[in-house]
Amino acid sequence: MSERIYDLGEQDLASLLIGKTITEINEETREITLSDRTVLQLEDVQDCCAYFDGILKKIDLTENAITAVQYKNLGEDEYDEHWELTVLSVDKAVCAIEIDGNSTSGYYCHSIALIIKKPTEES
Repeated sequence: MSERIYDLGEQDLASLLIGKTITEINEETREITLSDRTVLQLEDVQDCCAYFDGILKKIDLTENAITAVQYKNLGEDEYDEHWELTVLSVDKAVCAIEIDGNSTSGYYCHSIALIIKKPTEES
């Protein structure tokens, strides 16, 4: 079973991660695997002339229990945006998601999407 969150934000990610543990990060497929076997996969979004791309960066997975997700604006101009969501454990950063994009007129997408894949009974 899977669901999709469009225009991923800090609170969306926090609600899925806080109190859980990340067991694996695959930067190539942009997947975060949690200890309950749920997989979170980042998805680039394009709608008309707006677009947003996400980059997943693994930092440190040793002994992590997620306590917060932090938003940081890395710069923007009239249309272009560049920001980062950092996943934090008690005393360190666990991973970061950099998001770059352009919302053009503002009526289209405003971020990347997140696909949430829940484990099935058989898996």
